[in-house]
Amino acid sequence: MAHENARILVVEDEDNLAMLIEYNLNKIGYVSEIADDGEKALDILKEKNFDLVVLDWMIPKISGIEVCRRIRGNSDFNKLPIIMLTALGDENDKIRLINQDVSNLINPILRKIVSTKEGTAGFANVAGFEVGGKTGTADQPADGEYSKKKINTFASVFPASDPKFALVVMLDEPKPNKEFVYNYRDGRQPYKGNWRNTAGWTTVWVTGQIIDKIGPILATKY
Repeated sequence: MAHENARILVVEDEDNLAMLIEYNLNKIGYVSEIADDGEKALDILKEKNFDLVVLDWMIPKISGIEVCRRIRGNSDFNKLPIIMLTALGDENDKIRLINQDVSNLINPILRKIVSTKEGTAGFANVAGFEVGGKTGTADQPADGEYSKKKINTFASVFPASDPKFALVVMLDEPKPNKEFVYNYRDGRQPYKGNWRNTAGWTTVWVTGQIIDKIGPILATKY
């Protein structure tokens, strides 16, 4: 999503939270609009174009999950990205937004990105945790153009065969380090220094270190 003049619809019925989200989005240059219920959100989407929807789960008139389903079922804006906000933690409240068949297809691919030499996320292949994930490297916008500054992301799940946890690491303006020593997890010789400023050499490494530390606490080792 291009940063400059990008339009974001915030669907949130709690005024204080909606204002906080709107304030922070506007502060970094996005154009935002608030809808305080699901019905109003759908009406606005029919009249105006947006680049992203930030959608609360628990909203009046039409629930956030139903708004999400209707957006996906409308050919006029079914490719619109959606970020869901929810504080629900009860197992009975959890609903699968993606068909299980799709998950069964995607999860092995995410695992290969981490587990194979051809993948871009080998530094997160922590033994016994069956990590899967996807890297993302993007140029940051500046003055209406793209700059050389990066924002690198790695979104991971584990264990990939039956995901229980998701971990997303994002680094704002990471820098390559010529003195840093990378220790490979597959037995290859350590590698010192790196000119690559991509997610595979930054956020993936951080993710691996985090899982090394928190994995035993979560008791998910397979």
